[in-house]
Amino acid sequence: MFENLREDFKKTLKEKGMTYAQLSDKTGTAESTIKRFMCGADDSRRVAESIADVLNCKLVYSNGVYEIATDTTAEQLVDGQTAERTDENE
Repeated sequence: MFENLREDFKKTLKEKGMTYAQLSDKTGTAESTIKRFMCGADDSRRVAESIADVLNCKLVYSNGVYEIATDTTAEQLVDGQTAERTDENE
Protein backbone atom coordinates (compact mmCIF):
# COMPACT_ATOMS: atom_id res chain seq x y z
CA MET A 1 0.00 0.00 0.00
CA PHE A 2 2.79 2.46 0.90
CA GLU A 3 5.87 0.89 -0.75
CA ASN A 4 6.25 3.35 -3.63
CA LEU A 5 5.18 6.24 -1.43
CA ARG A 6 7.95 5.45 1.05
CA GLU A 7 10.52 5.54 -1.74
CA ASP A 8 9.13 8.86 -2.98
CA PHE A 9 9.30 10.26 0.56
CA LYS A 10 12.90 9.08 0.96
CA LYS A 11 13.87 10.66 -2.35
CA THR A 12 12.19 13.95 -1.43
CA LEU A 13 13.82 13.99 2.01
CA LYS A 14 17.22 13.43 0.43
CA GLU A 15 16.62 16.21 -2.11
CA LYS A 16 15.67 18.59 0.71
CA GLY A 17 18.58 17.44 2.88
CA MET A 18 16.16 16.61 5.70
CA THR A 19 16.81 13.94 8.32
CA TYR A 20 14.28 11.72 10.07
CA ALA A 21 14.96 13.71 13.25
CA GLN A 22 14.07 16.96 11.50
CA LEU A 23 11.01 15.34 9.96
CA SER A 24 10.01 14.13 13.41
CA ASP A 25 10.26 17.65 14.82
CA LYS A 26 8.19 19.13 12.01
CA THR A 27 5.48 16.44 12.09
CA GLY A 28 5.28 16.15 15.86
CA THR A 29 5.66 12.39 15.43
CA ALA A 30 8.27 10.39 17.33
CA GLU A 31 11.41 9.70 15.31
CA SER A 32 11.04 5.99 16.06
CA THR A 33 7.55 6.07 14.50
CA ILE A 34 8.91 7.83 11.40
CA LYS A 35 11.65 5.20 11.11
CA ARG A 36 9.16 2.33 11.51
CA PHE A 37 6.98 3.81 8.78
CA MET A 38 9.88 4.45 6.42
CA CYS A 39 11.27 0.92 6.76
CA GLY A 40 7.86 -0.69 6.26
CA ALA A 41 7.23 -1.92 9.80
CA ASP A 42 4.29 0.48 10.22
CA ASP A 43 1.54 1.21 7.68
CA SER A 44 -0.02 4.24 9.33
CA ARG A 45 -2.02 6.54 7.08
CA ARG A 46 -1.76 9.22 9.78
CA VAL A 47 2.05 9.10 9.60
CA ALA A 48 1.98 9.16 5.78
CA GLU A 49 -0.28 12.20 5.79
CA SER A 50 1.84 14.07 8.35
CA ILE A 51 4.99 13.41 6.31
CA ALA A 52 3.24 14.51 3.12
CA ASP A 53 2.11 17.74 4.82
CA VAL A 54 5.67 18.60 5.87
CA LEU A 55 7.02 17.78 2.40
CA ASN A 56 4.21 19.78 0.73
CA CYS A 57 2.98 16.72 -1.13
CA LYS A 58 -0.60 15.85 -1.95
CA LEU A 59 -1.51 12.20 -1.40
CA VAL A 60 -4.00 10.30 -3.52
CA TYR A 61 -5.39 6.83 -2.95
CA SER A 62 -6.24 4.65 -5.93
CA ASN A 63 -6.68 0.90 -6.31
CA GLY A 64 -5.36 0.18 -2.82
CA VAL A 65 -2.21 2.26 -3.24
CA TYR A 66 -1.19 5.67 -1.91
CA GLU A 67 0.92 7.89 -4.11
CA ILE A 68 2.03 11.47 -4.40
CA ALA A 69 -0.17 13.42 -6.78
CA THR A 70 1.43 14.26 -10.10
CA ASP A 71 -0.02 16.16 -13.04
CA THR A 72 -1.53 12.88 -14.29
CA THR A 73 -3.15 11.97 -10.97
CA ALA A 74 -4.39 15.55 -10.58
CA GLU A 75 -6.12 15.27 -13.96
CA GLN A 76 -7.64 11.95 -12.87
CA LEU A 77 -8.93 13.59 -9.69
CA VAL A 78 -10.70 16.22 -11.77
CA ASP A 79 -12.17 13.49 -13.97
CA GLY A 80 -13.29 11.52 -10.89
CA GLN A 81 -11.09 8.53 -11.74
CA THR A 82 -9.07 8.62 -8.51
CA ALA A 83 -10.52 8.95 -5.03
CA GLU A 84 -8.57 11.16 -2.66
CA ARG A 85 -8.38 9.81 0.89
CA THR A 86 -10.04 11.92 3.55
CA ASP A 87 -10.68 11.38 7.23
CA GLU A 88 -14.16 10.14 6.31
CA ASN A 89 -12.64 7.27 4.28
CA GLU A 90 -10.73 5.72 7.18
